[in-house]
Amino acid sequence: MLPCRGNMAESTRRLTHIAKIYNVIHSYDFQTRAMTVTAKKPTPAEPKRALIKDLRRLLADAISDHKSYDVPQVCVRIGLADGTKEEAFSSKYKYAMARIASEPVEKVLEAARTYLLEEESFWLAEAVHKLEEIDVQPITEITRRRLAGVFDNRPLCTEIEELALIRRLWPVDKMPSHDYPSSDRMLERDIW
Repeated sequence: MLPCRGNMAESTRRLTHIAKIYNVIHSYDFQTRAMTVTAKKPTPAEPKRALIKDLRRLLADAISDHKSYDVPQVCVRIGLADGTKEEAFSSKYKYAMARIASEPVEKVLEAARTYLLEEESFWLAEAVHKLEEIDVQPITEITRRRLAGVFDNRPLCTEIEELALIRRLWPVDKMPSHDYPSSDRMLERDIW
């Protein structure tokens, strides 16, 4: 139970916003009810196979964002096999996936890291970090409660608006809404 300071409705609103961001970004079940913060321990990490499949798909997506005539060069630059431009012109995604699918996980992870050194891809970076952190102990429930308590009825930052701070950390304008997942609504709109 967190102590109630000041306006309870305002405290609850702030914790709800923090919980929404936390829930979407970390995929944990983090709920706020009244002034009680309960956080379940995350279930054992998704099977590593699912994370690897996501990494392969996200890397292929990122590569396919390039122009068709650049795709073979991008693949070679990040350490994947070469191919013909005609193959890339028929389907950029299939071209990239054909090279990624046959590689061992370690090589795909290294290719993704190399790609991220040159290009920006939030979702690919998240997949890389999830795989790197699979054996790292998660943040404990008491630590999460203490962090939520620190922000109880206080702004996240005093120099800039909270939403501006959050935008610097996460692409909330590109992240799907947690409240309306089937719509085109973005998380940024849910926060405020």
